[in-house]
Amino acid sequence: MNVLIIETKNGILHRVHVNDSDLDEFKDDLTYYERDCAEVKCAKTKGTFVFKRSEISAYSYGKVEEESQ
Repeated sequence: MNVLIIETKNGILHRVHVNDSDLDEFKDDLTYYERDCAEVKCAKTKGTFVFKRSEISAYSYGKVEEESQ
C-alpha cells in the first residue's frame, strides 16, 4: 500500500491510499499530455478522485508500513 500526496495550486493537500497499479495509472495520466485530467482510486474508501492536470502543483508518494501488533 502507498500513500499518494497531491498538492494543488491553491495549496490544498490530498492524501490518498493507493495500491501499486493505481499509483502507476495516476503517474501515466500525468505523463501523457493528451490527457487533461489525472484520476486516482483510493484503496481504503474505494472513492475516485479526479484532478485537472493544470491544477496539480506537486505530488509525492511512499510505502505505508504495516502496523505491528
